[in-house]
Amino acid sequence: MKFPVNWLKEYVKIPISIDKLSYKLTMAGLEVVSIIKKNKEPIFDIEITPNRPDLLSLIGVAREIAALLETHVKIPQTKHFNSSKNKPLLSIEIKNNAKCRLYTAKLIKNVKIHNSPAWLKNKLDLMDIRNVNNVVDITNFCLFETGHPLHAFDYDKIAGKKIIIRHAKSNETIITIDGKKRKLTNQDLVIADKEKPIAIAGIIGGKNTEVTNKTKNVVIESAYFDPISIRKTARRLNITTESSYRFERGTSLDMLNYSSERATNLIVDSTKTAEPDIFIKKSYNKKISTASKTIKLNLKKIEKYLDLKIDRNKIISILKSMQVKCKLQKDFIKAIPPISRQDLTRDVDLIEEIARIYGYEKVSSAIPKPSDKNLHEVNQLSVFKKNKIVRSTFINLGLNEIISYSLISKKDLKKIKYEIENVIQVNNPLSIEQEILRPNMIPSLLKIISSNIKNNNENYFRLFEIGKTYYLKNNLAEKNEIIIAICQLQETNSMKDFKQGKLFYNLKGILQTAFKKLGISNISYKAAIPQYIYYPGTFAELIFKNKKIGTIGYVLEKVCEDFDISSYRLVLANLNLDMINKYMKPYEYMYKKIIKYPASYRDISFIIDKNIYSSKIENLIYETEKNTVSNIEFLDQYTGKQIPLDKKSLTYRITYQATDRTLEDNEINKIHQKIINKLKTNFNIQLR
Repeated sequence: MKFPVNWLKEYVKIPISIDKLSYKLTMAGLEVVSIIKKNKEPIFDIEITPNRPDLLSLIGVAREIAALLETHVKIPQTKHFNSSKNKPLLSIEIKNNAKCRLYTAKLIKNVKIHNSPAWLKNKLDLMDIRNVNNVVDITNFCLFETGHPLHAFDYDKIAGKKIIIRHAKSNETIITIDGKKRKLTNQDLVIADKEKPIAIAGIIGGKNTEVTNKTKNVVIESAYFDPISIRKTARRLNITTESSYRFERGTSLDMLNYSSERATNLIVDSTKTAEPDIFIKKSYNKKISTASKTIKLNLKKIEKYLDLKIDRNKIISILKSMQVKCKLQKDFIKAIPPISRQDLTRDVDLIEEIARIYGYEKVSSAIPKPSDKNLHEVNQLSVFKKNKIVRSTFINLGLNEIISYSLISKKDLKKIKYEIENVIQVNNPLSIEQEILRPNMIPSLLKIISSNIKNNNENYFRLFEIGKTYYLKNNLAEKNEIIIAICQLQETNSMKDFKQGKLFYNLKGILQTAFKKLGISNISYKAAIPQYIYYPGTFAELIFKNKKIGTIGYVLEKVCEDFDISSYRLVLANLNLDMINKYMKPYEYMYKKIIKYPASYRDISFIIDKNIYSSKIENLIYETEKNTVSNIEFLDQYTGKQIPLDKKSLTYRITYQATDRTLEDNEINKIHQKIINKLKTNFNIQLR
């Protein structure tokens, strides 16, 4: 919003340069986006946040400047005109109390309509508002000055001399002052007379009662309208005006009467023969209060939150500069914010105000030292932070992250043979592709792979997604999951690579490395009966602390065909992110000295029963010779000719290395033979 600097100076003394003032305002939360010049006058373009509607005026920003510069605001004085004792010439009826809390009107008789004086034209020109006539220009001027919108009606055009605040009738129309015909609904609030709508409340006036050069008597409206109602109507009709912009954000009751009186004074001054007649002021609730609730502000809490000791007199001075009424009582302040500051409802809001005005640059940037009492809480990472660590871990392992919709179709869910009886359906889906909340992330992933194959013609994918799945448990419940996929084009129809499990062990290696980085150890893999979409004999559950933490397996070719990726081999892992977040310890790395003595390697190939897991073999090798076996690498798995149907052939590479000496060949051979004997005893292996 634009704020001409010289106009601001009419309300507050500014003893510093424009650049310094711009910096102070920005540092206090009123970002000066730019300083422009028009008619050789500097103008601040300030970004006003939605929670500060009180700043949508020259007086509002002048108050902020006064608080920052420790000076005072000069608000123009107005003369109060008493209501005429004659018979009322205008009546008001509020038919919707919820959308119009207060409506006031001032009738000014014998008004002379003419061009505005030069000073008024100049001010409106700085705000890019066109000149209309003295009355309309004064209402616009008061809007920018006070932040409270006004509207002027031609009194003689009001049928029945009655103003009614009501809902529009269905299909009722009005021609607004911009010459456009607007079709209204029964949810739109209008200002009407006995015959017709004469304005769309809080947004724009009607052509039928606008002030023209022939106008003799003027009615000045000043009211409070419900922000939500104004916003909905303005959006539906695609109208944005200076009035609707302010009413949508919430106008303040403290400026409602002042703005009206200010306009009345200026109109009377501009037409010396005008006779103001103020006789109507109606509210649906005669007990409307302009007082804010009292906030108890503990002085020790200010010091604790800001890590800064501020003199209590300075604190009170800052709060009073923001028009906050203060009363000091021992170690706390009873504070009553002004009605214009609807954003000040808690003690922390006042602490923020103190920090803003005192200066954010004076607040310590050091991390506060936690007490013993809350040390444990401080050390606990948030779910957001943990998810970020998990995300970074998989990205660093060379995977690409994808993000998909949480809404999918029943058709895609059926493709993976998932039961759809208890899925959560959307009442009014935008399309058939978004009719249910996903209970499983696999369909979304497969569709993304299919889309990438069609558009990018890639041969190899390493993807992952962190997301939620949804299910019914008394009510709507959700679960955080990670899904990981490695997908590769099969250039021939050979199943050799598939049977050898290269993609499976590739993904398994990624998972093992990820778990190690996340501080989760002792993950075991247990062969299991495959779920709906996996090949038998290639599916395993990941077990941690005797609980299933995820699954891994090859996807059936039929499922790949259903998602148009039939020429690709695909292996998936599904992990329970909630469990990972619960047990992860990403900062507990184990450090050890680099061994300066050389390592030696021995390969071992043997035939073993199919139902024996690789993890059991590796654990046995480590247990047999803890001091010299530094690493075990799985190299190959083979089933086929020369291998019995109930057997499989496995090949491992064992690394031998001591921390205190170089191992000699005869010593390594003895250790290696010891491991072979142990494997024969426990698993009845046959060497190849």
